[in-house]
Amino acid sequence: MRNRILAPLIVLLLAAAVLTACNSTATPAPSAALEPATLQGQSEHWKINVNYLVKDNALEEVTAIQYLSTEEINEASVTITHKGQQPTSYPVINPVALKSGQAIELSGSSKVTSWKDIDKITVDWKVGTTKYTEYITPTQKTATATP
Repeated sequence: MRNRILAPLIVLLLAAAVLTACNSTATPAPSAALEPATLQGQSEHWKINVNYLVKDNALEEVTAIQYLSTEEINEASVTITHKGQQPTSYPVINPVALKSGQAIELSGSSKVTSWKDIDKITVDWKVGTTKYTEYITPTQKTATATP
């Protein structure tokens, strides 16, 4: 009688051990949050590109902007807000470079959990003493390949 109970119990314990070993050595599926992408948006005065690149098991947010007007600006900054996270501001270090209409990459980058949770992008700038603000809702341009 004792052998009848012990045999199934040993089989169950071995099966549990095998399943646990398989799960612990299996490669985890890539997180959907670490999916690289390029988002693009445009307002009346600005065009923005935000690249999300996978680096060191995190998404790095790299932003480039282009000024679409001809007025000379004194200063500018881009603020990207993700739902449930602190907004990240990227100042334009050399606003004079924007008057040529060339896209410039903003200095600095930040780590984010996902590009899919982007809430809004705010561009603030100054022409003379007048301050302006525009809001941009980006859309996905392309899914980029993982390097």
